[in-house]
Amino acid sequence: MKWKLITVGDPFKNKELEAFYKNFLQKINHLQNLQIAAITDSKIARVDQAKKKQLESEKILASLADTDYLILFDENGKTQSSREFAKFLEKTQVSSAAAVFLIGGPFGVNDEVKKRAQIKIRLSDFVLNHELALAVALEQIYRGLAILKNLPYHND
Repeated sequence: MKWKLITVGDPFKNKELEAFYKNFLQKINHLQNLQIAAITDSKIARVDQAKKKQLESEKILASLADTDYLILFDENGKTQSSREFAKFLEKTQVSSAAAVFLIGGPFGVNDEVKKRAQIKIRLSDFVLNHELALAVALEQIYRGLAILKNLPYHND
């Protein structure tokens, strides 16, 4: 089964974070196939946040298959420990045809995307910009898989 992580904007435009992303993506792909897909961010000015969020959300929805199991990383989502997240990943591996993790743009996603998501998960009590959210998501996905494989990475 393939997993996909969708992010708004080019995740590799920040050269300081690119090496971090690629390192964790390589580690993850030794355990579970994960592809990163970028949705082109809207070039609409920040002052028109609602229109920007709407256009980006439409692109996200258009990129999803009807059978995709959508996991939205959202600041208002469910809080999980790393071990709880690992159990969630295990269930997802078994029960989903295709799991899609989603990190929205700077202004989030619209209500239609939130309703489409099967689960919303909070990455932090802090609000994170989408570049940092991607770093945290990749690290936690790897951590969860490492827990499942009993690799010497996670310490309780």
